[in-house]
Amino acid sequence: MTRAVSNRLPSSAWTYKRAEKATAKSSEIQWDWRLIIVQALLLIAIVEVQSIATGLVIGFLLYRNWAKSWGKREAVVGIFVLACVLASSREGGLQYWKNLRLVPAAMVFLEALKVFREAPTEERRTLLRWVGVIVFCTGLPAVLSSEPFAGLFEVVLLSSLWFAMLTIARLRSRDVMKQRERAILHVGLTVVLASLFYFLMNSSVGFLAGRFRGIFGNPNEFSHWFLMVFIVGFVHNRRLTDRKAILFAVLTAFLFGLSGTRGAAVASAFVFLGFVLVQYKWPSGLRTMVALGSTILLVGLQTLDVSSFEAYLPERLVRAENLEEGGGRFLAWRYALEEIEKEPLFGHGGGYEQRYFASRYKFFAAQNHQGMSHNSWLAFAMDYGVVGSLALILGLLGRLRLFQSRYRWIVVPAMVFSFTFEGWLVAPMSASSPMLFFVGGWIGAFQR
Repeated sequence: MTRAVSNRLPSSAWTYKRAEKATAKSSEIQWDWRLIIVQALLLIAIVEVQSIATGLVIGFLLYRNWAKSWGKREAVVGIFVLACVLASSREGGLQYWKNLRLVPAAMVFLEALKVFREAPTEERRTLLRWVGVIVFCTGLPAVLSSEPFAGLFEVVLLSSLWFAMLTIARLRSRDVMKQRERAILHVGLTVVLASLFYFLMNSSVGFLAGRFRGIFGNPNEFSHWFLMVFIVGFVHNRRLTDRKAILFAVLTAFLFGLSGTRGAAVASAFVFLGFVLVQYKWPSGLRTMVALGSTILLVGLQTLDVSSFEAYLPERLVRAENLEEGGGRFLAWRYALEEIEKEPLFGHGGGYEQRYFASRYKFFAAQNHQGMSHNSWLAFAMDYGVVGSLALILGLLGRLRLFQSRYRWIVVPAMVFSFTFEGWLVAPMSASSPMLFFVGGWIGAFQR
């Protein structure tokens, strides 16, 4: 196992203009496959022996092994990510993780306080101003809503966890960047290996309605979660022609083909497009034109009825879900927009989107739709209004420094597309939300 590095953060500037050049020779990930296999077996044991005692004991073993390998802070990140994955499962015996994940969430918050105390004064002020923005954008709608207590709970949840995850996500040293990269990739492959076990051995756990979901609640959740791991693995290799990048792309295509999640597949296409734009250093104007044209094309593909390709595509990919028929998520979008029009300024208060769709579950199920709005922009706008939702989402991406990253063309379109077609961002302890913070913070450390 690799020797853990110190997580003590320096008081120097938070930019890495020379990071890629300085790490070109030393950024090679030292894969510990023995660790990955052992951790995957422990994860399988959690799924198989479904009890709180098992979760606590094995969770502690996972945390201890990761702490020895990458340091305490990255172990906290890893166990929190894993707890959110398990909490998303639909296995009845794993539902205790919805409460148990509060333990690693508290660990994330305590670790964030340590980082906050060590941060430069200006950075602390920036983080506190960000908390103020969150409290204002979520608190005022809660006070004005018909269910203020439910809204205030969301204020506390969002402001505390977004503060904690952002504080840990922003990286300030090359060594910590390497450890975060190593932790994300090892945890990601641990989850994938355990999921593939159920692909081979127990389809009732690994599949949902004929689509691969691994140990997650549904196929979409698995695919959009793994999209973040794919981004790290791909950016790590720096070149499209790198053998490891090709293998990572093949693995991703295989997994997305099994899951049949078209949204994540399109988002991964944005990653490829971004690499072409960055690697070949096209002029800025041409980059913008290619990016906008490709965005229109790729988004348009989501609205097409692919039933005409039924003879050539797997059944899990051929789903009648287009604007003309008004089925699936597009139906949910239409009703969500109607609710936003009723309270466009301040929204209906935190948690309203969940209450609205839960109370109308039978109606939407009859129309071939299950779940919430499947769109994070609409979910936030229903809860906090149009202006509040834009301030929260764009403010988050900005504070992760994604717009300033040299890899912004690779990451931002893919991430935005992901939470545009799924509503996971509204829940700070969903499977994917922590991944956006920790992957986004790592990407944001590569400054121009």
